[in-house]
Amino acid sequence: MNKYGFEPKNPTCAVVGFATQSRSYAPWNNPKIDLFGLNEELAWAEWLGKKDPNQRWWKAKEENVAGWFQLHGYSTFMRAENHNDPDHPKWLKQKHPFPIFMQEKFPDVPSSVRFPIEDIQKEFRTPDGKIYFTSSISYIMCFFYLLGYKRIEVYGFEMASDTEYAFQRPNASWIAGRLRARGMDVYVPPISNFLSGQVYAYEDQWVGWNQDIEMNRSKVAKEQQLLNEQIDRKRGIYAALMDVVNLRNQTSNDLRAMADKLEEEIMDMSRKSHALTGRYEGLNFSMTLHNAFRNLDNMAEDVENE
Repeated sequence: MNKYGFEPKNPTCAVVGFATQSRSYAPWNNPKIDLFGLNEELAWAEWLGKKDPNQRWWKAKEENVAGWFQLHGYSTFMRAENHNDPDHPKWLKQKHPFPIFMQEKFPDVPSSVRFPIEDIQKEFRTPDGKIYFTSSISYIMCFFYLLGYKRIEVYGFEMASDTEYAFQRPNASWIAGRLRARGMDVYVPPISNFLSGQVYAYEDQWVGWNQDIEMNRSKVAKEQQLLNEQIDRKRGIYAALMDVVNLRNQTSNDLRAMADKLEEEIMDMSRKSHALTGRYEGLNFSMTLHNAFRNLDNMAEDVENE
C-alpha cells in the first residue's frame, strides 16, 4: 500500500465525467481498467433512472468502481438544494466499497480519504513556481500519475461550453500535455472535444470572420464615442446660448435662429448615435450567429464521427 492509502489494481485507469458526448464510451465493468467517478454521478444517474430507465447512464456497479472524487468544499456538496442530486449528502454519508477522495477526512463521510493536494501542487507547479489548477479533472489526472498509473482514459469531460468550463479547458489540456511529456498515455475518445479542435487558419475560417466583426464593432464604438462627445459639446453651447437669451430677454431673430439650428444639429447627431447603437447590436448578433453556426458544425462533425 502506498502512502496515499490506495493501491492500483491495473496499470490503466479511467475517469468518467458528466458530459453526455463521450461518457457513454467509458469502459464500464472492465476488470482490466480501474474506473473512477466524481461528484454526484452515480446517485444522480440512479435518481434519473427512477423517472426514466433510459436516463440511468452510469453503468458500473459499485463493486466495480475503484474510487471516487468529491473535491469541492463541504458546504458545496452537503447543500440541500443540490440540483444534480438532492440525495447526494445522504449518499456520501453511506459506506461504499471504494474510497471517496475529498479535501479532508470527514467524520460523517465514512468512505472519505484526504486528497493529497500538497503533493500534487508541489509536483506540478508551473516552471515559474505558480500553482495553476482550474478544475477537478486537472487534479485527478495528476493524482493518477502519483499513484503510478501508466495510462489514463478520460470520458465525459468536454469543457466546451462558455460557462465556467471555458477557463478550465486550457489548464486541463496543459496538464494532459505535461503528463504525456512524462511518458503517460492519456487517451481521449475520438468523439470528444477535449484535446481536439480545428487546425487554426487551415480548417477554421470562423476566426477570420469573428475578427472582421470585432474590428467593425470597435470601429463603430469609437465612431459613436466621438459623435457623443460632439453632441455633448453642442448641448453645452446650446445651453449657454439659451442662458444668454433668457438672461438678456433677447428675442433677436438671429439668436433664436442660431439656437434652433443648433438644436436641430443635436437631434440629427442623436439620431446618428442611435443608429450606431443599432449597428453595434447588429454586429453583436452577427457574432452570436457565427458562433452558433460554428457549434452546429462541430456537432455535425461529432455525429459523423459516431
